[in-house]
Amino acid sequence: MKESTHGGNVYAFREQMADRQKTILDFSANINPMGPEPHAYQAALDAFPSIIHYPDPQNTDLYKVVTHKWKLPSDMILFGNGAAELLYVAIHGSQCKHILVPAPGFSEYEEAGLAYGLQAQYFSIDVKNTNVYQRINYEELDTVLSRIGEATIVCLGNPNNPDGSLVDPDKVAFLARKYSDCLFLIDESFIEFTDQKTSMRPYCKDLDNLFVLHSFTKCYAVPGLRLGMLLGKASVLNQWAKQVPSWTVNRLAQVYGAAAIGQDEYIQKSRLYIDKERQYLYESLQAESVISMCQGSVNYLLGQLQGVWQNQLARLQSGLAKSGILIRSCQAYRGLGQGWFRVAVKRHEDNKILVACLHEILTT
Repeated sequence: MKESTHGGNVYAFREQMADRQKTILDFSANINPMGPEPHAYQAALDAFPSIIHYPDPQNTDLYKVVTHKWKLPSDMILFGNGAAELLYVAIHGSQCKHILVPAPGFSEYEEAGLAYGLQAQYFSIDVKNTNVYQRINYEELDTVLSRIGEATIVCLGNPNNPDGSLVDPDKVAFLARKYSDCLFLIDESFIEFTDQKTSMRPYCKDLDNLFVLHSFTKCYAVPGLRLGMLLGKASVLNQWAKQVPSWTVNRLAQVYGAAAIGQDEYIQKSRLYIDKERQYLYESLQAESVISMCQGSVNYLLGQLQGVWQNQLARLQSGLAKSGILIRSCQAYRGLGQGWFRVAVKRHEDNKILVACLHEILTT
């Protein structure tokens, strides 16, 4: 059994709780605090009787809404059982020998590369830079790719997890053109939580070696349904599609996704709410003398315990767990280390509870 390295494992967390009836506040998973889009949620409920039938193998309704929303032809779109499945499909299909990943960055990039025998290389993210647009050193990226000198799949989080850094689309496009034998995979699983001005979607039509990975389950708050999308060159996606099993997108995910995508008012309300709450959470945690927070751009924040608490993250997590609060340790992330953690931005009332509990633990 594969051991999970991700947040959001409320099932294992509950098993460890003394009071298993206590409400869990999961700050370890970065899900839209507004909850599922209401109309899509109702559509999925109404569609529940249809699970007696197989899902639509062609994902017809999903293709209709996505092609309309993003003005892309259907053959430039591939749907899957969450972004994670499509990440593995892309890495396997790339036939590259190397994978270049951000440090820190989403651990699944490297894990997927190693699963297919790729050699992992790294480029640094300057998480302490207060400007989320200036954390990627593109000269370093250029130097590493030049040194490798072979076909490489380059993974870029846009926004990056766990810090929220954003790419410069023109600089990424420049590198994609310069290293045409490499494949650039831009993970935009959290892009809807931003103004989307850095999205690389428009570049997919012109750059044959650039692909955009997208998760619908973060912004639309349905990680349990699993729905992802990959955008890029049609002929390549056609080959990669052969790796995707039939009926990989389940019926309820198809219905929910088709109803949710295009609900722009829900996205806008979510963004405004999260922007406000992220600032509240940043200021509240930054006010603690033993915490240094990094500026963010989306629905999560990265921070580090300082001073006498720097080696006490497990103690902090244990204290929070007594109140049913789960946060994400980032100590194992390459490029971070002792004391680093991540918290999701949730509802104001939940954020207040986290702030109060954390303050009590750190000051007693």
